[in-house]
Amino acid sequence: MLFIHPEECIDCGACESVCPVTAIFPEASVPEQWQSYIKLNYAAFGVKK
Repeated sequence: MLFIHPEECIDCGACESVCPVTAIFPEASVPEQWQSYIKLNYAAFGVKK
């Protein structure tokens, strides 16, 4: 699993086209079934949401 730092990401979308599994979304557009991963991503960097 690749983690993107939630405070450093500027939502430019450059990483979306190179994701081999089409799993990168701007936080506001994450599909409902993957919402739980938002919290995991923040936790991976010790950032509280």
